[in-house]
Amino acid sequence: MLNVVLFIFSDESGQVKKGGYYLRSALVIPEREYFNASEAFFNLKNEYGIPLNDELKAADLWTLKRYLEIANEEGYKKQKKKYENLVKEKPWLSTENKGYAHYLEFFEKSLALLPESTCIIIVWTYFFDTTFKPQNEIEKDFLRTIMLRIEDCLREREEYGIIIYDEGLFKELSAVYNDIFFNPKYFEKYSRIKDSVAFEVSKYSFGLQLVDYVSNVTYNAIRNFSTSNKLFRKYLKSKVRRVKSYSIRQTGFVPLYVSRYHGKNNEGEELIEKVMERLGLT
Repeated sequence: MLNVVLFIFSDESGQVKKGGYYLRSALVIPEREYFNASEAFFNLKNEYGIPLNDELKAADLWTLKRYLEIANEEGYKKQKKKYENLVKEKPWLSTENKGYAHYLEFFEKSLALLPESTCIIIVWTYFFDTTFKPQNEIEKDFLRTIMLRIEDCLREREEYGIIIYDEGLFKELSAVYNDIFFNPKYFEKYSRIKDSVAFEVSKYSFGLQLVDYVSNVTYNAIRNFSTSNKLFRKYLKSKVRRVKSYSIRQTGFVPLYVSRYHGKNNEGEELIEKVMERLGLT
């Protein structure tokens, strides 16, 4: 039987700071389904007037939304400046041309292109009154945790995969990935993921653009933004990795550090339950 190679795209969202959420997500997509979805995605970009040599970031969409929402309100000047900087960089995003509703429709149709065979893995945390560790150690913990879940996923499918990141992270990730790969924890060796990480230019990559959407939607859904919550439930929830006899907290929606934070009233566990209920993952 011919082995299938899976493409795995990973991205982060949020910030490492007190009182903030932070997450890393991964999309695991079989090669045949990937190529079909990629072709449809770039056709969609043409249809919605998005240059093929540029990209609509999830953050761009929310900048358009916020700009429309706060017209004539306090803070408008700051948001207007943010919007003006955005359309200066990407003139095709001007609200005089299309606007938020147009690009939200594109955004939603893009999420709908994720193949049913896609496996989504999310590792997340919330920093209460502490960030727990230095940022470089946190980022390494997140990368190690998601690599472990990806390896497990590939072993379950008896397939192999290559992990792909945005080229802008080359210096930051390549050496850390190598260290994790050759010094595994919890099992003897990584046998299903490639020995070195790959990098692509995001504006030319369907996978990197979609993992940006997935990370951002999940991040905002966790924070209880209604539009993102609806998108998560409709397009992402069913694809979050699940394994029979294991909690989804162990397999596809993995909280890091949070359960160890007790605070005054076991706040860590309470937050995990609240977030999972919010996303419909209970």
